[in-house]
Amino acid sequence: MTVLKTFKGDEIVVNIESDVCFYKTPRNLPNNQYGYTAGTDIYGHKEQSGVMHYYIYDWSTSEDMENEYNRLSNEEVQDYLRDKVTMNRLSNNEIRIAEEYFSGIFDNMPG
Repeated sequence: MTVLKTFKGDEIVVNIESDVCFYKTPRNLPNNQYGYTAGTDIYGHKEQSGVMHYYIYDWSTSEDMENEYNRLSNEEVQDYLRDKVTMNRLSNNEIRIAEEYFSGIFDNMPG
């Protein structure tokens, strides 16, 4: 678990194990043709009040790099997900989750 500051300055506890995952970069697993050793994942943390806070988790398998968490706005998350779907990088499950939280997110997209 990690503590982040909201855009209003409040502190929230985020957890990549339990928060909503909108996009997860493939890991460098055995037989992984891509060989990812670093990536950016997108998560959402929902407060008891219902307010959703979005953040990125920049990770690396390198000991020289530190994993980082940074806040994102609603618009930044949607733009990122649209870019990923355009590049055909979202799984069917990630598309379903994005549409559940951002109604109409992929409407009116080219192609």
